[in-house]
Amino acid sequence: MTTARRTSSNGNEMTQWLQVENLTLGGDTTVGWVRFWTIEDPNLNSYDGNIQYWIFGDGWGIPGSVLATGNIVNPSRSFTGNIVLDFYEEHVYELDISRYRVVRRSPVLARSARE
Repeated sequence: MTTARRTSSNGNEMTQWLQVENLTLGGDTTVGWVRFWTIEDPNLNSYDGNIQYWIFGDGWGIPGSVLATGNIVNPSRSFTGNIVLDFYEEHVYELDISRYRVVRRSPVLARSARE
């Protein structure tokens, strides 16, 4: 398995926005699993348990054409035990996604949670 590395770190409220990350692959690979972390307000329960994802081709630094897409219902979600800014809980999500073969050019992964 080829490991993708993050080329940026950013974040925003992901139920209203698409969260996009560029991935750099060491060679042709099959993508079939995604892990990402969130910080969440422990007093809000607006997340409906669904994660939509898209894999885009490289549009020279922006998302290009859609290569694969899907919806995960009740993905694996675990509290890491970390508290951020003395309030927010950090969670890790793990998604088994439809296996998709990508070539070395950098794909773009996007995901969105729904309220």
